[in-house]
Amino acid sequence: MICPVCGCQQRKADVCVQCHAPLFAKVVKSEGSELPREDFVSDPDISQSSGHTPSKQPNSPKAVVSPPEKKRTSAKKTTASSILVTTTQRVEGRRIAKYYGLIHTDVLIDAREPASAASRVEMHRKQIKSGVLEAMKDLRQEASLLKANGVVATTFDYQRIDSKTLLLSVIGTAVFLKTH
Repeated sequence: MICPVCGCQQRKADVCVQCHAPLFAKVVKSEGSELPREDFVSDPDISQSSGHTPSKQPNSPKAVVSPPEKKRTSAKKTTASSILVTTTQRVEGRRIAKYYGLIHTDVLIDAREPASAASRVEMHRKQIKSGVLEAMKDLRQEASLLKANGVVATTFDYQRIDSKTLLLSVIGTAVFLKTH
């Protein structure tokens, strides 16, 4: 979702994280009917029917906040699952057309100790693998918000938080890749 005021890319929210502008007109109940809030609508007919007086002059133009129009893009759309994530600086056969900047994600991994040593190694391997997959999914979602189709120079860092918890931090550079 894109803020209609500042153009900032948004996650799911009612208010823009950058300029704090409302993203959609909020609906409030008034006398059993749902009406847009008066700070979004300055129509005297709507205000009078709800029993409220308009906060703006009656001759002012009608102003209703609507969701931003979707921009037309090329037919090939980048989905989060199609974003390439690599630890290298370059991708063979492609060139980096645009750099979007650093993106990162953190995942907590529960590393409880089982009784036997053999099952401990296998369990840690599974937990770390699922943590890496979760981090990659989150990293791809961050990149898709920026309209990137790749993440290069990705690094993985593990830190022990306490005796039972690991923190996996993943950092990469979101880019737009084009074929040569």
